[in-house]
Amino acid sequence: MHGISGRPKTLEEVKHSLRDRLEKRINPMRSCDASQASLAIDRLKSLDGSDWASAWGAVGSSFAQAAEKAEARGDSQAAAGAHFQAYAFYYIGRYPCPNHPMKEDCARKAREHFMAASLSFDPPWRSVSYPSWSTG
Repeated sequence: MHGISGRPKTLEEVKHSLRDRLEKRINPMRSCDASQASLAIDRLKSLDGSDWASAWGAVGSSFAQAAEKAEARGDSQAAAGAHFQAYAFYYIGRYPCPNHPMKEDCARKAREHFMAASLSFDPPWRSVSYPSWSTG
C-alpha cells in the first residue's frame, strides 16, 4: 500500500482506506459483495502477502463453491453471479500486485473466474492468446 509521509500505511490505515473505497465503490472494491468485503476487512490481521491473500481468497473460494453448486443444479445465472463475485474477491487477493505466491494464486483464480462469468456476457467473451515471438 502507498506510504503516508514517507512511511508505509499501517494495517488500520489500510482498513480505513478499504472501507472508504468500499463505501464509494472504487477500485479494488467496486464489484465485490459489500457485506462479505466488510467481513474480510475485519479479518485482516496484517499486510503480509499470505495473510492478505488468505483473507480475500477465503471469500473468493466460498463464491467459487457457490458457483459449482449452481452449475450442478443447472442455474447458469446464479453460477455466473457467483463466478463474478469469486473473481472480484480473488482480484482483491492479488491487490495491488501479485508479489507473493499466494497472491499469484489469487491472480490466476481471478482470471479463471472472470472467464467463467464472462460466458454470461452479451456477447460472451472468449480468451485469445498469441504466441510470443523471439527477437533473438
